[in-house]
Amino acid sequence: MSWTITSIDANNEYPVVTSTNITIPAGLQRVWEPAGNYNDGVDGSTRPTVFQNLMTPSRAFCRATINGTAPYPANWRGLQYSIVGTLGGVQVLTSGLVNVPASGNVVQATGLYLVSPDFTTRQVSIPFRHGGDFSWTLWAWRGNTTVGSMNANRTTRLEFVWARAPAPNGPLRPPSAAVRTRVDMTPGYPILLFRLFAPSPRDLPATAAQDVVFYIQRAVRVVWNPSLSRPRYDTRYGAAQYVQTSLGGGFKLQEYFNSAFETCNCYDMAGICQLALSILVDASGAELADSRWVFQQPNGFINPGPLIRWVTAGGDHLRCNTPFWATAGTGPFVAQDAPNRTSFGNHAWVEITLNGATTVVDATHALAATAPVPPNGNLSRQQYLDTTLDQTRPRGNATANTATTPTGNCFLNPFYRLDRIGVYNPWGRFSVSRNMVELVPGPLRDEIAELLEKARNPDTPNPSFVNVDVSGGTHALARARGFTVADETITIAHPASTQVTSTFRHSNGTTAVVAINAFTNFEDSVTALIIHLAGYQAGPLSSIVNPGEPNLGNYSLSTAGSVFWTRGNLFVHVQRFAAPGEGEGTMSPASDIDISNLATALDEDLASAPNLTDPPQGIDYEVEGGSTDLVQNGRDLVVTIPGGEKFASLMSFSDNNDVLVPRGPPDDEGRLLFYPRAPGTAEISIVGAAKGSLRPFETTIGVTVTREEAVAMVEEELPQPPPFVPHLPEE
Repeated sequence: MSWTITSIDANNEYPVVTSTNITIPAGLQRVWEPAGNYNDGVDGSTRPTVFQNLMTPSRAFCRATINGTAPYPANWRGLQYSIVGTLGGVQVLTSGLVNVPASGNVVQATGLYLVSPDFTTRQVSIPFRHGGDFSWTLWAWRGNTTVGSMNANRTTRLEFVWARAPAPNGPLRPPSAAVRTRVDMTPGYPILLFRLFAPSPRDLPATAAQDVVFYIQRAVRVVWNPSLSRPRYDTRYGAAQYVQTSLGGGFKLQEYFNSAFETCNCYDMAGICQLALSILVDASGAELADSRWVFQQPNGFINPGPLIRWVTAGGDHLRCNTPFWATAGTGPFVAQDAPNRTSFGNHAWVEITLNGATTVVDATHALAATAPVPPNGNLSRQQYLDTTLDQTRPRGNATANTATTPTGNCFLNPFYRLDRIGVYNPWGRFSVSRNMVELVPGPLRDEIAELLEKARNPDTPNPSFVNVDVSGGTHALARARGFTVADETITIAHPASTQVTSTFRHSNGTTAVVAINAFTNFEDSVTALIIHLAGYQAGPLSSIVNPGEPNLGNYSLSTAGSVFWTRGNLFVHVQRFAAPGEGEGTMSPASDIDISNLATALDEDLASAPNLTDPPQGIDYEVEGGSTDLVQNGRDLVVTIPGGEKFASLMSFSDNNDVLVPRGPPDDEGRLLFYPRAPGTAEISIVGAAKGSLRPFETTIGVTVTREEAVAMVEEELPQPPPFVPHLPEE
């Protein structure tokens, strides 16, 4: 005998963004019903829920409702029942006690108490998560005794997360030096961050006092993971793949989660570590570990030990003391005084402050050991530099670069600007703020300026907007060279810019990645090129980057395994990753695939392919109902885009997510939805990437939300919890 679950609703307390970039607003949401397929990855759901963790036993309670039907035995009438949810063999949730109906078969339990973790014995100060296929058991109670049970006829895929406060939303440019900058996760928590870093309660340490240190060390273990081989450190150029520059910027969390790129560098590792730390907050939203990005130039020669994701390669990779050995043409270990030993010309890491002590988190490199562990908050900055760098060779100092110590080699949020150094957002939105260029330390900025002057193509006419089929042309050229499409993503940012990233695989295992950024003007494409040049860790830049080889677009440069250039409003970056076993996963040139040839053909196509006919000239819109005056928690704002078929992708934004939360991409009917959440005004933006050319267009709409009619507040009465949580009988 079994019972049937017909639906599960949950009150999402903090907006959360799904793996497909759909924003789930705060409020009651349908999270499961029998007809839906909610599976998302190994144990995730397409309808995740984030509950507020109030850290008190009386409020270890989830506002969720389970509805169903049950063939109640006659002897259950007049009794009470509870529903217990089990995940992976562990009981994690229980409803309060509910009266068995005198007649009929209705099951409805509103409110679930946490069983794991048990808040009556310990609080939990860090984010935690339950995800997977829940089993549910209906228990009959007579007083304090269970008299029977009944299992649900199927499992339900759910993903529940507990967080202390809403997702951080900046500021990136604070009003004064007294205000700390923060990452901006607007419009909500990315669920992928919780999947990576929020532990299951069964993994928690013995006491709550250990939670924060446990979380930090676990986060470093997740990033370091010695059993994986990608993304591994780029031993040819030290090029950033997931974050923009040595100073942070937009981080491509989804691409990192999927290991979209074969390689990474220390900026990428600093980025993912800072994102992990940014969701470790107290009830006010303040970071418990106060993470800060540190960029050092110069850094130095590393002491022997593996680089990120090179542990699986074994051998001398476990005692690497020359990080750019692929460029130098050596193995990963050379004599201490070898003339061709390479060093980190610069380096980035994250520092945290706990109990008044500031320490280093850096998942890029670990010292040689039986089980190498990178710095995880156990060393001060000076201890870290003394331990990880060869003291017999030149190295940078540990002093912060400030107005009073201009010779300091460590750059934090600089004294001369208030702009953030660190991760800007987890959405991979390609910020081209000229402020970021100004933040690049002087010597590197001078080197970039010199390269840029040499990269100018004197034979190219004045820039113009590209209006050809960018994506289609790229695919055709790649197929002609034996590649097949493996993946393609379009990212839209606000202010308006778009990026399409296409991944191609060759039959020999080689991977080519083509990223094309489109802007609304010609200046931003050049700024994007400059910011890209600030993303190389190997140096000097002139030793790895060649200007004008080949001569493409308006400005062009190349490395042995990549070509990047601007043409009009586009910034294009073509990379080639070696096949497995060839260069052992590094980016490297190869005789079978000429990446320069692909880049040259692509630029010719951008310059001379036929212009697209009838491209969009802007974004027209219609507001359902005709009015942009809304009521708090009332009807959603629904916007349709006539001519939406002219856009490859559309995305919605709001400048005030407290007032109006955008869903993000269009729904299945092509509508853009906005959810009113508080009285006030908001300006929404709709950004579209024109089909074919990817040229970004943007339109804005002003919206007013008024307060809903006052309703007398009734103190919530929590259901009575069961006397204990019964265990299923042994089979």
